Amino acid sequence: MPVKQAFERATKDWRAGAHDQVIATCRAIVDAAPQHVDALNLLGLALYRTGAHAEALDALKHALGVIRRADILNNLGLVQRALKQQNDALESFSQAIALKPDYAEAHANLGRLLRQSGNRGGALKHLTRAVELNWQQPRAHSDLAAIYFARDDLENACQHFEAHFIQALPQIKLATLPTAKTDIVDESDEKPKVSKPELFGAALPAMKKLLDDAGIQFFLGDGTALGCVRDSDFISFDKDIDVGVWDSVPRERITALLEASDDFWIEENRDPRYADILICGRYRDAVAIDIFFYKREKDYLWHGLRHADHEVRWRQTPFDLAPVEFHGAHYLIPSPVERYLVELYEDWRTPDPNYCPYVTGNIVGGLPLMAKCYALKDLQSALGAGKRDKALNIAKRLLPRLKAHVPSPDLEAGLTAFIANNG
Repeated sequence: MPVKQAFERATKDWRAGAHDQVIATCRAIVDAAPQHVDALNLLGLALYRTGAHAEALDALKHALGVIRRADILNNLGLVQRALKQQNDALESFSQAIALKPDYAEAHANLGRLLRQSGNRGGALKHLTRAVELNWQQPRAHSDLAAIYFARDDLENACQHFEAHFIQALPQIKLATLPTAKTDIVDESDEKPKVSKPELFGAALPAMKKLLDDAGIQFFLGDGTALGCVRDSDFISFDKDIDVGVWDSVPRERITALLEASDDFWIEENRDPRYADILICGRYRDAVAIDIFFYKREKDYLWHGLRHADHEVRWRQTPFDLAPVEFHGAHYLIPSPVERYLVELYEDWRTPDPNYCPYVTGNIVGGLPLMAKCYALKDLQSALGAGKRDKALNIAKRLLPRLKAHVPSPDLEAGLTAFIANNG
């Protein structure tokens, strides 16, 4: 077969995703014409896609020995990144941009690598340039969203989470939801495995003793209250213990108790942003405990989360506290508890391992910016993990909230298509 015709066939196979056929054809071309740059370049890409990184590196270096081209340098950078040759990859992406300053893909690849290496400033510069040159770059939007989120800039983070979902939509192919793990275990070979009931069953009484001894009234809230009422146990897929205190209790009293205890500590990486509305504690490095401060407005109570200048407030009708027995001890719980649970979880009687708090419950304002941003972040994470049911659950709950509170036609259209194609 003539070289020109063979390369056209290889290009067609590449578009069809037939990488093994591309490799065979391009190798035949290179055997006949060792200086065929385009065949070498395509061969390197196909080898890269099939995981043959060392061979891909050789093919692309061979191509660069014939001619220095920005696209070949960019592809070489991809292979070097896969081989963990970070400095070489940075150099290749930078040289590609030097040859072709408006090369959007190279800016995106360099930005991603800089972000992964901890250089957020450089990453932001190149990723921003990438989407300026070509808005249709899902990965660049994903990286930008992560950077802005880490910088507490939720407005820009939300914009790029949204753009990532819309741009990535045609390529989304959901796997089946992985089997959920119902036990929390210590994976160390030196320690015995401990189930969630044992861990949570030790943490909650320890928290009770700490607060009771200090004369601080507390009550079961959120997922812990839900498990107590519905399951008479901790929820198998819950990640933490939730308790509430009234906001008349000084935060400093509780933090002092935690800091003085041998069993508890405060998660410094999560806690500072929450100020007076939440304390993020941990029991013996094993169980997270969130202590929410319940605050009163004119006609309702609320507890919530804060990120920079933004909040999500879950609204409750004012409630009393009633005694309840749970795991062999006496606690307090909101009363009437059914109303409390409906306002937080709606259909609280049906277990939902795909629950997303930012698109469920009676949130003040319906869909504040923080709730929208966190929901889109959770949606992206679910998609990346192939968690079909969770992604669909978030999409189905987010869509009506957008329509009712924060109109966003492009995102609404994307969510509608996603639900129709996967639901």
